[in-house]
Amino acid sequence: MTSGHREAQVLFEGLGRALGYRVKRSFSCHHPTDGIWMPGGRGPRYCAIPVVALEVIVSESRKTMRGSLVTLECVSPALGILLVHEEEMRRRMVRRGTHPDIAVARIAAIREHVLELATGSRQRIEVWSFARLARRYQAATGARSLHAA
Repeated sequence: MTSGHREAQVLFEGLGRALGYRVKRSFSCHHPTDGIWMPGGRGPRYCAIPVVALEVIVSESRKTMRGSLVTLECVSPALGILLVHEEEMRRRMVRRGTHPDIAVARIAAIREHVLELATGSRQRIEVWSFARLARRYQAATGARSLHAA
């Protein structure tokens, strides 16, 4: 797991806690997610219904992207989020020798593909960027960064 992937998971967990959800790193061993929010209730009437589930995409592989979507569909939360981590993808591409302009174009194509996948799903799936997650985390927690929390 990349450091960017891990950072997205931590921000998602922090955002969920700030919004009053019970957070878990993964839904189950059969349907591993990168994060999940559950209602905050407890007791005998409490039902573990997934409210929001996250899958972080840091790979260029279309098979991996489709697998992330299928995982969210199997978990069936009220909202599934496919987070395209553009920053991590760009770093990896440039490290492997891809020209930065080409990396930007490839990432735009990846984002378009993920949007098509989300649109074709029968579940409510949104596509977020890492920057969008970071802004929501900052708004909910008041922290300027993960390290300031």
